[in-house]
Amino acid sequence: MEARGPRRGKKIRRAISVALRPREIGELEMATNTKKTIGRWMLWLPIIVCAALVPYLAKGADGVPENAANGDPCGGIRPCDLGGSFTIDEMLKQKPYAIRGVCESRCFWQAVVTNSCFYPDAIIDIHAPVDPDTGKLNRLAADILISETKSSGVQRYLKDSGAAYRVSFTRLTGQDLINMGAPACR
Repeated sequence: MEARGPRRGKKIRRAISVALRPREIGELEMATNTKKTIGRWMLWLPIIVCAALVPYLAKGADGVPENAANGDPCGGIRPCDLGGSFTIDEMLKQKPYAIRGVCESRCFWQAVVTNSCFYPDAIIDIHAPVDPDTGKLNRLAADILISETKSSGVQRYLKDSGAAYRVSFTRLTGQDLINMGAPACR
């Protein structure tokens, strides 16, 4: 006859505890080691996968693949303006022009302070203005360039994201800047 009521519950609990209880001390250690191993794999597997993908994502200092077009820093993309040194006064005297291809550093700053237009597929690499002698951030120049940036949306992005104050490159596309309010080339 089947056990009913409180006796049935005791039998079930006893059966479960017997089934879950390791029979020997070695099995307990093996179960603990298995749990630790699984935990380690759950922790390290995503890190291993990311590390394996890094070579596919490796970019040169300018953001363009280092091995593109036999060491061409522009990755074979033309036109290509890798920037250079400038004075803010010189930059403000320039006329707007169309930005396409690769535009880095000084090219970006000149484009946004002269209200130049961007092609959607342009590759834009931004970094903070730096002192040419030390390579360190020139915060005053960054503040002036941000205040001279014609698009209020781009100004807001430069401040809020910190891109105007980082000496490492921030990659955007022309479309990103157009979406922020920079003029689109027609």
